[in-house]
Amino acid sequence: AFRNRMYRTEKRPEYDPRLYRCLEGYIELNGMRVFALFDSGSTFDSITPSVAMQIKADEFQFPRSVKVQLATKGSHTALARGTYAQCRFGPVDTTHYFDISNIDHYDCVLGMPFLAKHDVVLRPRNRLIEVGEKFSMPAIEEGARLKSWSQTQRPTGSAPKTATK
Repeated sequence: AFRNRMYRTEKRPEYDPRLYRCLEGYIELNGMRVFALFDSGSTFDSITPSVAMQIKADEFQFPRSVKVQLATKGSHTALARGTYAQCRFGPVDTTHYFDISNIDHYDCVLGMPFLAKHDVVLRPRNRLIEVGEKFSMPAIEEGARLKSWSQTQRPTGSAPKTATK
């Protein structure tokens, strides 16, 4: 029925690039600075295998892998390992669980488990990441990841090591 349907051609709307950029920032895991995506669409928190190795995480394997369905139809992955790491971000200083998965572009994804547990509020219009009512940090801007540690917004505490891919 849909094969013979006619579609009109129209340009996709163009948006202000500042409105669709993800909120990204730096956090510390086991004392190492990592590049994180704050993702309210993710149902799990994860780090890359290379970050797990660099922060000397005590990894463990699951008895059975866990299938994860991603938002795009047919797109999925499987999780087979996890770890706990000391996580510092603003007023948060806690041991937190992370799945270990192959993430692209980021060292870490902080999803709804972390965001809800620590009352993190994402304000995309203002490009802010807030924790509770007393801590607010601007998300890093495009290209800031390439800048040196001293030029970027950093979490509280002394300058930690930086994760490398």
